Amino acid sequence: MKVIFAEARSKSAVKVQKDELEKLPKTVGLLTTVQFIGQLDSIKKQVEDSGRKVLIGRGIRTKYEGQVLGCDSSAAREDADGFLYVGTGIFHPLGIALRTEKPVFILDPASGKIEELGREKVEKVKKRRKGALLKLLNSERIGILVSLKPGQEMLGEALRIKKLLESRGKSAYIFIFDTLDFSELENFPFVKCFLNLACPRISEDFERFSRPVADYSDAKEFLK
Repeated sequence: MKVIFAEARSKSAVKVQKDELEKLPKTVGLLTTVQFIGQLDSIKKQVEDSGRKVLIGRGIRTKYEGQVLGCDSSAAREDADGFLYVGTGIFHPLGIALRTEKPVFILDPASGKIEELGREKVEKVKKRRKGALLKLLNSERIGILVSLKPGQEMLGEALRIKKLLESRGKSAYIFIFDTLDFSELENFPFVKCFLNLACPRISEDFERFSRPVADYSDAKEFLK
């Protein structure tokens, strides 16, 4: 079955309130989703007019400069002091903050106001990820989550990890899916911890898992 992805772009101009720009650091990385890519040059100029340097990078899997897509925030430039994300919600800003360890500001395209992503939100995720990793290292029965989606499929690596864990005296089970149904995992209560080899942001859906989920990126050093 063919899948067609159609871009849905906003046609409304984004006007940043001038006094809000004072919240930003001197060197700012600018990021957004495809909805506001067409507004990026205008927003860049508005930020530069406040005396700040604006950096726009290109992601690994994205089509446009400054674009974030799904869990890919690789367009975030490492030489920025902080980042301005154009859009709503905290999914992408949180991903940027976790990737860069730098301040992230959110520009509401409707109001033109800027709000900094609370550091406590970032630390909460980091703390839970660390706890999940410790649980993984101490669990005897581990479920390995594998997605079949293009760009995410890591079945070969999952089979290697399963063999490795079993060589260490643990039991490992591979769960393969296209779209993860969280409720289905409740049918396997003997699994004490999950290792996520699918979209890395799945591990942050803590409320939807009844057991810890460690992400592959956090556990990689222990799985060699």
